[in-house]
Amino acid sequence: MHISVSTGNKKLKNTLIFSLPAVLTCPNATTACKAFCYALKAQRMYPNTKQARERNFLISQNHDEFVKQMNGLLAQYRKKRTREGKRKFQYFRIHESGDFYNLPYFNTWMKIIENNPDYFFLAYTKSAHLKISLDKLPKNLSLKFSIDHTTKQKDIDFIKQNELIPAYTRTKQVEEIFPEAFDRKRTFQCNQTMTCGDCRVCWTKKPVSFELH
Repeated sequence: MHISVSTGNKKLKNTLIFSLPAVLTCPNATTACKAFCYALKAQRMYPNTKQARERNFLISQNHDEFVKQMNGLLAQYRKKRTREGKRKFQYFRIHESGDFYNLPYFNTWMKIIENNPDYFFLAYTKSAHLKISLDKLPKNLSLKFSIDHTTKQKDIDFIKQNELIPAYTRTKQVEEIFPEAFDRKRTFQCNQTMTCGDCRVCWTKKPVSFELH
């Protein structure tokens, strides 16, 4: 049994993507997150997608095997080149679907990221409850904490107190609670028409906000 990654989608071209089953691996999902989860739609429409995510989840629980397989995959994609001879894959999106479901799994990803310093990793998470130690995060990881109008107050407090990088879902309710999400000087405003492969702001340390989709 082997893990699988995709090599991009319409918006994330030339980007490696690893996913887990939606909801099942999202222990701190908010009410709004569950109500508008686009990842669930893909699982319902495409049985192969669901099976691949479930297989990834099973392997991810064997931490040593997961590290071994992921390092092997990244070594293979490191060799891929474009027609112009440039390296094709340098960016990696962790969890188009799913989340860091426990701390040991999160720490396993930290090992993988540290083992591959020539890749740039991005992850959005609602797992603030894991009390992640930010001072130990690899430099080649952009970790953003997702916030919507149903995010628990204790998670909001933890995010603010530890100066974590937020990623807001822009709604009227969010604007009332977090006006900074609509402040272009403080937060990058993604308008959903941008091509992520050309923008890459999310891979930086800048706060971002997205329209509900």
